[in-house]
Amino acid sequence: MSATLTRAGGRRKARGARQWAGLTDLGVRPGDRLVVLMANCPEVLITYSAAWRAGAAVTPLIFLVSEDELRNALVDSGASGVVTTPEFLPKVSAVRGRSRSCPSYR
Repeated sequence: MSATLTRAGGRRKARGARQWAGLTDLGVRPGDRLVVLMANCPEVLITYSAAWRAGAAVTPLIFLVSEDELRNALVDSGASGVVTTPEFLPKVSAVRGRSRSCPSYR
């Protein structure tokens, strides 16, 4: 294995460990469900890995979902949290702000 691949793998593992620590600091526990709303990027896999390491189930959503589809997914999945990126935060905030049926999210 080349040194470049080894370093890249080590960095990815370290990022996953930091994200896992962040999720557990936010109160994510085994059995929780997390919606992941992100564009296709390396961070998606790191997020999945961190969530699984915390014992959470992942509900993946494609970033093209409408606000209504997002609300339905959040309610139907029983998600206790959402992991997203800054460009999709307004969509998550809009759904959270106008829907009484959505639980509060951390």
